[in-house]
Amino acid sequence: MARKYKQNRESFGSIRELPSGRLQASYVGLDLQRHNAHTTFGTRQDARAWLNREYLRMGQTDPGDWKPPEVLLAEEQARRAHMLR
Repeated sequence: MARKYKQNRESFGSIRELPSGRLQASYVGLDLQRHNAHTTFGTRQDARAWLNREYLRMGQTDPGDWKPPEVLLAEEQARRAHMLR
């Protein structure tokens, strides 16, 4: 019997349900690598919203200036840590 999979592809990126029931959103960036959201989501609507924001950010950034979400998060954390000093 063929295994049934839930449809997890979106118009941009994908959303998959984790064993915990939370949702993980990801997409392939301009660097052709898959990038996951830095958090999981409780609803498909929240995961889609993150994907939509990332899609818009990619479209508004010059390809040479685009940074993956992990890099942006690390830069933001470093900026906040510097401000606390």
